[in-house]
Amino acid sequence: MDDWRIHPTSIENCNLSAIDYVISMDETGTPSLKNIVYDPISGRNWFTLTGSIIETSNINAISDKVMTLKKTFWPNGNFSDHRVIFHSRNIRKKEGPFNPKVINYTDFHQQLDQLIADLPIVISAASINKYYHFNLYLYPDPVYQLAISFILERLTFNLNWRGECGVIFLESRGDKEDAELLQQIVHILRFGNRKVDAQNFQCIKGVYFNKKWTKGKKKSYWPLEIADILSYRIHRHIVFGDNDLSFDTVAPKLVHYPRYQGYGLKVFPKGVNKHV
Repeated sequence: MDDWRIHPTSIENCNLSAIDYVISMDETGTPSLKNIVYDPISGRNWFTLTGSIIETSNINAISDKVMTLKKTFWPNGNFSDHRVIFHSRNIRKKEGPFNPKVINYTDFHQQLDQLIADLPIVISAASINKYYHFNLYLYPDPVYQLAISFILERLTFNLNWRGECGVIFLESRGDKEDAELLQQIVHILRFGNRKVDAQNFQCIKGVYFNKKWTKGKKKSYWPLEIADILSYRIHRHIVFGDNDLSFDTVAPKLVHYPRYQGYGLKVFPKGVNKHV
C-alpha cells in the first residue's frame, strides 16, 4: 500500500512527472458541528472548501508569475528574512509584509487581482451551511468529508473522461489533524460515497500535506497560497453576496462557467443561499 494512504506525506515525495494535475485545497470557516447556531451576521455557520486545479505542465510558469509579483514589492520576495506568504487574512488586515508602510497596498492588491485573473487554473468549490445541514439530518455527515466528496465527484468525472489523473495537496495543520483528515479522504477514495463508487476515484493518485513555508521559511508552496485566496473570495460571495472585483476574477475559472451553479460551485443544502 502507498505510504500516503497510511500517514500524512509531503508532496516532495510525489513524482509529479507522472501526474496531470495538482489539486490544491484550502478552506474558509471551520468544519465543526458543535454549538451551531443560525448566524447570518457573521456567517460562522458556513464552511467553504475550494480546490484549485493546476496542470503540472503549467507549474513552473505559474511559479514564475507568483515570484515576479513577490519580487515586485519585496526584495527577492522576502520580508524579515522569510519568503512572503500570500495569506488572505494577513492581506485583508494589512499585517506584516502587507502593511501600507511597507508596500503600496493599493498597487499590490490590483496586481494580485490581475495575477488571479491570469492564472491558467480551474476551480471547484463547495459551501455548506452547517446550521441547516445539522438540523436537516439525524446523522449529518462530517462537514469536511462532505465538502471534499462534492468536489471530488465533479473533478474525477472529468479526469476519468480524459484519462488523466491528479493528486490532492493540502496545508498541514498538525500531525493529529492531518491524520484525521487523511483518514476521511482515504475512506472516500477506497469506498466511494452515496452517489459515486470507489472506481471513479482511482484517478486520484495521492493526498499530500505541507506547511505553506518550506523548512527555514526560505521558500513557499504557492499552490496552497492561491487556494487560500480563492477560498476566501468564494466564501464571501456565498455568505454575503459579494460581487466585487475579488469574486469577478475567480468566477470565470469555476467549472462549467457561466453556468457553474451545482458544478464548479456546490452549495449545500440546496436552496439555502440566494447569492448563486
